[in-house]
Amino acid sequence: MKNPLGCTSYRSVKKHHPPVEIVRKLYTAKLVYENAAGKRIGSASDLYESVEGYLMGIAAVISNIANTAAHRE
Repeated sequence: MKNPLGCTSYRSVKKHHPPVEIVRKLYTAKLVYENAAGKRIGSASDLYESVEGYLMGIAAVISNIANTAAHRE
């Protein structure tokens, strides 16, 4: 379950590494702007390092009226 690809562990100079380990977590928000006809007129992608940052970032993007207005056709 924790090693579905059959990876092997290895040892570096200072550390033993398990077959599968978390190196970093990133949370991605992808936004697509559409006009009234449903045509895509813009997009954006933002990366966040925590769930809290992701939630705050999404709220900031949604409430940014200038950004939303810039994507209007």
